Amino acid sequence: TIRDLIRRLNREEGVTVFLTSHDVGDVERLCRRVIVINHGLVIYDDSLTALKRQYHRTKYLDLLLDAPAEGFTCAGARVVKSKGYGVKLEVDTETTRLDEMLGRILAGHRVLDINIKDPPLEEVIAEMFSQADDRSQRKVGQVPELLNEEG
Repeated sequence: TIRDLIRRLNREEGVTVFLTSHDVGDVERLCRRVIVINHGLVIYDDSLTALKRQYHRTKYLDLLLDAPAEGFTCAGARVVKSKGYGVKLEVDTETTRLDEMLGRILAGHRVLDINIKDPPLEEVIAEMFSQADDRSQRKVGQVPELLNEEG
C-alpha cells in the first residue's frame, strides 16, 4: 500500500514526507511529528505523542459490572452509555485523577472488567481547532474596544 511505501522510504532512505491529510488514521499510522494549521496559522508543531499528552484531557472507562448498570453514577464521571451490565464513562482528568476515579468505582461496585481508553485523535484535534477559534474570536472582539478607548 501507499502507507507501507511511505514508511519504508522514511525508514530505509531517510526520506521526509510532508503528508497533508484530513484522515486522522493516516496521521496516526504514519507520522511522528505533526503540524496543525488553522486558517493559515500554525497552531501546533510537535510530536504526535506530545500532542496526545497535551490535549488528552479526558479518558473513557468501559466497565463490565456484575449487576445491571442501569442508574449507575459515580462522582466525577459522566455516563456516556449504559446497557445491560456495561457502562461507558467519560472522566475529565484535569479535574479528577484517574486513580481516584478507579478507587471510587471499585469501592462502590463489583467490576468484572475494565478498559481505559484515550479519546479518538479526531476529538483531540477538534478541541485544538475550537480553542484556536476561541482565541482568535477574543482577539477580534478586543480590537474595536481598544480603538474606541483610544479614539
